[in-house]
Amino acid sequence: MFLIAIIFLLLGFIFCMWVVSRILGRIGYATHGEKGRKIGRKAPWMLVLVFIAYNIVEYFYVRFQVQYLCKKEAGVFVYVTPEQWKEENKDELDQIVIYDYEEGRKLAKNMDNIIIDNVVMRPWVTENSRITSFQGLKDKSPNQYSGTFYDLLLDTKTGKVLMKSFYISTGVGSIWVKGDSLKEWMNTVPSCSEVGHEFLTKKRTYLNFVQ
Repeated sequence: MFLIAIIFLLLGFIFCMWVVSRILGRIGYATHGEKGRKIGRKAPWMLVLVFIAYNIVEYFYVRFQVQYLCKKEAGVFVYVTPEQWKEENKDELDQIVIYDYEEGRKLAKNMDNIIIDNVVMRPWVTENSRITSFQGLKDKSPNQYSGTFYDLLLDTKTGKVLMKSFYISTGVGSIWVKGDSLKEWMNTVPSCSEVGHEFLTKKRTYLNFVQ
């Protein structure tokens, strides 16, 4: 059924283009004779071809940008493993206070931003009395169809960065997509948004040591 609908839409589009080309051909003939008629008939088809060519080039350009950054920069970077952090703080684990999400968000709002690798990181959630999650504020999106995301886990007592991550998401998965600029086919551009899930999984490992 879907295929039939697509075929009818395509046929309808071709028919409309044919009608427009005929109308423009007549207008061209009335103003510039036979030469105007030929140009008028060809103009709509040429515009369609230019539109298609532009979007094809744009798609592969965006694809190249995203894949290049994903390969070069994306990933989860661990500086203090969960096991190391647990060992370093084994005598204090039972003294760490755990906060629920709402309370953690309120506490985070009272904290200052920090700068890591030239990226301003905003306190997002104070997970417990030792660990706070940060999110990046700097938008270095390579294009309008993708968004860049920074996450960081900080031990607020020692000031040590436990781990951080960087990844890119495209299409509707990107909160940085601007206004009506989203094109559906950009959703098919491969990205590295799975890094965000990997960061959350690793973060839970640190938090699970505190019960």
